[in-house]
Amino acid sequence: MFIREIVASKSWFGFDLDDTLHEFKQASAHASTRVFETIHASNKTSVDILRSTYQDILRSATANAFTDGRTSSEYRRERFGRLLQAHGLIDDSLLGRLLDVYQETLRENLTLKAGALHLLQTLRGLGKKVIVITESPADSQEWTVQVLGIRSYVDALVTTN
Repeated sequence: MFIREIVASKSWFGFDLDDTLHEFKQASAHASTRVFETIHASNKTSVDILRSTYQDILRSATANAFTDGRTSSEYRRERFGRLLQAHGLIDDSLLGRLLDVYQETLRENLTLKAGALHLLQTLRGLGKKVIVITESPADSQEWTVQVLGIRSYVDALVTTN
């Protein structure tokens, strides 16, 4: 079967969101680095040490993540709080600032993969439906499709949360 025949025969097309339709790992890495730089500016702990500690926190905290109904902000608050505690920094105002820094930097760095928008526009133009099935809390994925400008192309968004 040719691609045109396959597309014509289907009414729904499904995609993952993170690192399929957009560059999540890259955007998240930029946002995390900005968080580490913000902490470094206030207490001089090296960015590399902060990154290493955070990777350990992620490894231990992601086993059952995104299945308990919490929001993305709650997960980040917990993880950044653990990072600050690991380095003897108990500061609620710094924690709040880190959450803002992460979110804003993530927003600035979200980019669609090459061709993703054209593909979604083409499918919509052909009258096809699109479902996105992905990990992470629903609030963060709803926010992501909105910021990426693709909400109008997604008929259903299903997350692990």
